[in-house]
Amino acid sequence: MATEPEILYLEPDDEITSVVRRVRETDAPQVILVAPGRTRATSSAVALRLLAGVAAEDGRSLALVADPLGRTLAAEAGIPSFATVADARGGVAAVDASPAPKATIHVVRADETAAVPIAAASEETRPVRIVPPPAPRAAPPRRPPPGRPGRPRRRGIAWLGVAILLGALVAAGAVAAAVLPAATIRIRPETRPVGPLQYTVTPDPQHVSGQLELTMSGKARGEHIERSPAQGTVLFQSGNPGRCRVPAGTTVMAGDSAFTTDEDVTVPEGKLTGRGIKPGSASVGITAVEPGEDGNVDAHAIDTIADPGIRFCLRGFPNTTHRLVDNPDPTSGGSEEHIPVVRQPDVDRLRARITDALATQLHDELATHQDLLTVEPAQAPTPDITVPDDLVGQRGEERFELTGTLAYDYPAVERSAIDEEARQQLSADSAAVPSDATLLPDTIDDKVGEASLHGDEVRVEVTVTAQAAPSVDMAALRQRVKGLSPDQAEQALANIGPAEVSLWPGWVTTVPGADWRISIELVGTDSG
Repeated sequence: MATEPEILYLEPDDEITSVVRRVRETDAPQVILVAPGRTRATSSAVALRLLAGVAAEDGRSLALVADPLGRTLAAEAGIPSFATVADARGGVAAVDASPAPKATIHVVRADETAAVPIAAASEETRPVRIVPPPAPRAAPPRRPPPGRPGRPRRRGIAWLGVAILLGALVAAGAVAAAVLPAATIRIRPETRPVGPLQYTVTPDPQHVSGQLELTMSGKARGEHIERSPAQGTVLFQSGNPGRCRVPAGTTVMAGDSAFTTDEDVTVPEGKLTGRGIKPGSASVGITAVEPGEDGNVDAHAIDTIADPGIRFCLRGFPNTTHRLVDNPDPTSGGSEEHIPVVRQPDVDRLRARITDALATQLHDELATHQDLLTVEPAQAPTPDITVPDDLVGQRGEERFELTGTLAYDYPAVERSAIDEEARQQLSADSAAVPSDATLLPDTIDDKVGEASLHGDEVRVEVTVTAQAAPSVDMAALRQRVKGLSPDQAEQALANIGPAEVSLWPGWVTTVPGADWRISIELVGTDSG
């Protein structure tokens, strides 16, 4: 571990977390932090306390070189602070831990500023000049309104009388409303169904158009097999006192695997020695008759010559026991490779997948226009899928790609326009609502049926239902219930619908005779 103190210079934007990390990464027992000017890490006593705690946990002594404010905050956090690095190394001239002195403000009146010159004030003391507010100015006297002196203002008095009279009338009305009997009647009219009625609406059409594009890959399910024959070398041996010619194409065998010689070869004669006959030998290349891996045989596996004449020539003497043919090394190179081939059914299958996927995309795209009802065009859009001329029969790649595009243009009408036109047709249908009833607009409901295209016109079949309430004459109703008890009034209104009659104050037993004190409300309709 280092014995000299390590000096860490801080940047203005250093956070306390980065300073903690740098302190923990050092091996020095003493760390001196140098903060030139203001830094984020040394501008908070809380942050410095955290830094002091970390240093104490790691067993390090910590010192700070900073400006007066930084040294004051360090003193509050218990960290020794110095004005220079040299002082920090020597451990002298630490600032006092007491709070920073506050500047003294001399209050000097405007006429006394000359007595304390600004240049003579110390760095910690500044004179402040206080300018007294100006004396309030007297408001100018109001001029009397024009007119003849001494003449009474009769018009102002007349208006004052009218205002008093109106106030009295309002107060009287309020008192009457507060104390006169009143009746509140709530009627829920018995409704009757309207419809279902069939209408054909023809809103103005618009168009939803665009183009979709999709690329997908398919699998080449066809197969082309390429086989390569095995090759090697055989050694012919002859015990014949004369030479033996082995022509090209001579078949030699290793079990069921057949090979043919690649060229003519002449095997020299065998030589008679004291130990017997020493066979003559000659090598020649061979190729497997059937290509594939079966031609790859082990060394010394080839032991048979198919041609009996060549066998006879190479044997020489009948009692010869030497091997007539042998392969010193294994044969190799026999292989069978399965190569994928693109067939027409593979292309047709991928085209069908792209067509279905584009149809799904089109359905999803049209569904995003929830405020529109789209209509099938006269000719349904079909995808354009281009197939390269040389794709069918292509070998080598297991997968291939096709791209399809689908251009579409659908007539469409706004659903709100359908609703509005259906409502208008119902309202204009004089036979739909009885003459003694009123259509309730908030009960109208329509169900959109089949939409079809006729030239440039879109026709939509709509089924409409609604509710109608009896026609109500409010003035006649008030006349009907005047002077009746609540039960009698409810019975009198039963032909319209269930009614609820409330009287006020509690001592009132009959419906008052004043129309303006009878409030009638129709519940469940848009009337009032």
